[in-house]
Amino acid sequence: MGARLLNLGLGLWLFVSGFLGGHSRAERYDAWIVGIAVITAGLAAIQGAAWGRHFNALCGLWLLVSAFILSSPGSSIFWNHLIVGALIASVGSMPSLRAFARRTPVSP
Repeated sequence: MGARLLNLGLGLWLFVSGFLGGHSRAERYDAWIVGIAVITAGLAAIQGAAWGRHFNALCGLWLLVSAFILSSPGSSIFWNHLIVGALIASVGSMPSLRAFARRTPVSP
């Protein structure tokens, strides 16, 4: 459940960040649309829908790609979308935060 709540928070941040200054029109719409999609999929995942977690991982990957397409490298928007996208993709791809904490390292 913690991973789903974290994705909800990241989606909410992404949506709200679209209202902050410095975004181009494309960056703003990207933040709003992906933010709403992550929130919706996160709510579905909390209800038990497996597709919600996988869809969030795809949204995170899209945000990573769109940062390079829509933003100027080095800008604050670029870094925000890059970091938030990586977090959404990572958290969306794990079954839970507890499963991530319980994993054992692979010995060489």
